[in-house]
Amino acid sequence: AVTSNISIYVHHNTSSAASSSSSSLSDVISETPIQAEQEWDYDINRLLRATSILYSFSILLPFLLFFVFRIVGVTSISMVEMICLYGYSLVPYLPATWICIAPYDWARWLSLGMATVVSGMLVLRNLMGGIITASGV
Repeated sequence: AVTSNISIYVHHNTSSAASSSSSSLSDVISETPIQAEQEWDYDINRLLRATSILYSFSILLPFLLFFVFRIVGVTSISMVEMICLYGYSLVPYLPATWICIAPYDWARWLSLGMATVVSGMLVLRNLMGGIITASGV
């Protein structure tokens, strides 16, 4: 079980910084020479959107699952463990965000899809022990 509360903060901020920086770098790489002559303007709203999406996904969803598990009778997983687990499940998105720098939409979708599958498998693998224990199987 994860016992460090600092991991909640570190993983979320690392993920949001990586996604916003790779998005900005992708824009710079995909510019045409005519566009490059224009003044470049940084869009801080991307960082704000990425941060709000990551925090809502990695805090609201664990809260929801925690309460659903309590209703069903799974009590072996604490709220902090659930949030830390979701923080760790965002790690596959770090290399995926750097792959998103490529100016190919198919590569972006493929890397994000693979990161989603790996992330979901990590969460499922870690939650199945508590679910099986609670069900008595």
